[in-house]
Amino acid sequence: MKKLKVNDIVQVIAGKDKKKSGAILKIFSSKNSVLVAGINMVVKSVKPSQSNSQGGFQTVERPINISNVQLLDKGLTKPTRVYFSLNEATKKIERKSKLSKNTI
Repeated sequence: MKKLKVNDIVQVIAGKDKKKSGAILKIFSSKNSVLVAGINMVVKSVKPSQSNSQGGFQTVERPINISNVQLLDKGLTKPTRVYFSLNEATKKIERKSKLSKNTI
């Protein structure tokens, strides 16, 4: 079971984009990295083609290691760790925040 999922809002805790936040667009579990909207932007040179006759430079997002991001707690708006607990009524496993103990 994964602690982070697509569309979760995360905050970067290490690297050049430290303290910035964004939503997870894609998770690369084999590479242990995530693609976050607006984080780790790099400039890529593009050759001219039929669809882009001019060519030039584009800014694109690159994946960041999953250890460098933490889930933002919605109530406190602080980065928090995630743990799993069993709901007694429905017998389902749910994700919870370590700070506020609320279900995510």
